[in-house]
Amino acid sequence: MEISGPKQPTPEEKDLANFKALQKWDTETYGFQKPESEFRQTWDSTLDGRPTHPHNFPGFTIFSIILNDSVKHDNISVSSLVIFAIPHMKEAWITKV
Repeated sequence: MEISGPKQPTPEEKDLANFKALQKWDTETYGFQKPESEFRQTWDSTLDGRPTHPHNFPGFTIFSIILNDSVKHDNISVSSLVIFAIPHMKEAWITKV
């Protein structure tokens, strides 16, 4: 049995015109505003300052494999600390679906 939920939204081309536009899209999508500097730290950009895509952070690949794998990983042989949040309120993009 394959279970899937709503797909996380991605910004359109117009939302990637600059970091202000990306910040505006993110605020409308998730219902709260993050500082523009956070997008500058977590997104790759062109030389003229246009955001292109989120950084590919080391460790993300294994984290997504663990979350999506059907095998229970209850014994990880290396030291690790995993922190995640379960919001008390559904984000705006979930309630709009």
